[in-house]
Amino acid sequence: MSKQIRYLAYKGTDWLAKVIKWETQGEYSHIAFIFDDKHTIEVWPDSYKELLNCRWKIRKIFDGYKEGDEYEIWALDVTTAQYVLINKFFIDLVKKEAKFDYWAGFGLFLKWKKEKKNQYFCSEGCIYPLVEVLKLDHIVPWKVTPDVFVWIMQALGAKIVEKGIISKNVPNEETIVNWALDNTI
Repeated sequence: MSKQIRYLAYKGTDWLAKVIKWETQGEYSHIAFIFDDKHTIEVWPDSYKELLNCRWKIRKIFDGYKEGDEYEIWALDVTTAQYVLINKFFIDLVKKEAKFDYWAGFGLFLKWKKEKKNQYFCSEGCIYPLVEVLKLDHIVPWKVTPDVFVWIMQALGAKIVEKGIISKNVPNEETIVNWALDNTI
């Protein structure tokens, strides 16, 4: 039986996203694991004050992302056993309060890494369970940028299941009903 794991590929436009995209020469600035329809597990600061003490956590999907930025949701078919192991990896990151790996982030740009257990930057943490569970031994997780992550997903047969622009102005049910009533022939 097949299940899907999903990832959010983000094309940010704030100053940090621009630095990441410039350094990686790519169009994506962030990758997050989609835990359920309303939440992600990711390493994302709630504010710039938290930038130096950022941890992996469960967040509402798109919370803290900039309105107007583009995103894609990628889905990859895996077995039920693989699905369980991959989800467990991310839940363990949250339980352990795993930190953002600054050494790896700098190493990505400087081409070296100081090994630290339970510390990952976004695309490194997202590819790590795939490398372990799917036996992708040729992939070095700390060298995986957000763009390389998307390329790997494509190579594994993943598909884009949603593409859009982040909007904070989600209409409530009353607004939708009123619009429908006003626009009915």
